[in-house]
Amino acid sequence: GQLIYIEQIQNLIKTMDENLLSFNDNYKNHYSKLKEDYENEPVRQPYLAGRSYSSNRMDLLMFLDQMFKDTGVTSNENRCALFLDDTKEITGILAPHIDYQRGKDVYKETYRYLRHNKKNLLIIFGTSHKFTDKIWNISLKDFATPLEILPVSKGLGELIRKNPVLNRYVEEWPHKTEHSIELQLPVIQFMLHNDFEILPVLTGHLDDYIKENKDISSEKEFEDIIDSFKK
Repeated sequence: GQLIYIEQIQNLIKTMDENLLSFNDNYKNHYSKLKEDYENEPVRQPYLAGRSYSSNRMDLLMFLDQMFKDTGVTSNENRCALFLDDTKEITGILAPHIDYQRGKDVYKETYRYLRHNKKNLLIIFGTSHKFTDKIWNISLKDFATPLEILPVSKGLGELIRKNPVLNRYVEEWPHKTEHSIELQLPVIQFMLHNDFEILPVLTGHLDDYIKENKDISSEKEFEDIIDSFKK
């Protein structure tokens, strides 16, 4: 019921622009600069250290040690899924990506199987909780944790960059604040004592396929990605 003056509207627009709340050139330039700066960083820094888990190396080690020492009775029914080859060697683990305090029982039941792993390459698929344009988002950065820096396989990275299909799916930006892979890394580091490399891959949205009720497995894009990745 009040008269709104043009100056008030202009001030509102100016305030929104200054706070990057308008989808305009100022916002787009700022966003592009953030992405460019992150692209140029050689290491992906831990986003949740000091929030979801301790940023102090010794405190984190003590917490993980206690988590895996805990002898509380838990049922492992439906808690984890393991993928084994013909020799009963683990080829894959389906793990949670919830914070440690709420998910420690599941982490404990899942990752205890990793202790005897001898493989030196771990490919980690995680869910991207933010919208991404691509079905896969491959990171070729090393990932830091409070324990140490985990190297991404440089040889595999070179092959991916040279591959005409996979190089289109190298996308670093979605990894910057995503927790689904970050929460796996300290647990893996704690369980494995041999040197290993990682390849982090965030999966993107499948809205278009779900809305149209498509058979995802028969889509050519998926076939091309998987075939190239296997090669």
